[in-house]
Amino acid sequence: MPNPFLVLGGVVGVITAGIGVLAVPGWIDNANDSAAINDLGSIRGGESAAILQLGEYTDDFGVLKRVTPALGYSVVVTKG
Repeated sequence: MPNPFLVLGGVVGVITAGIGVLAVPGWIDNANDSAAINDLGSIRGGESAAILQLGEYTDDFGVLKRVTPALGYSVVVTKG
């Protein structure tokens, strides 16, 4: 007869693994949200630098990446 504590430990392990698998999509969504918020903050800083360099906002990401290094700022966004 198997040890009941080993059986109980196995059952608890399987339940814990199941809960972990169910929680992973939420973690991925939170990571994506964090990346998007970080990207928006980076672009906001770049737009502030662009208005100092160009005198106006820009909607062209290439221009934004070109003018910000002159002020010591770099716009970096995540891939994906």
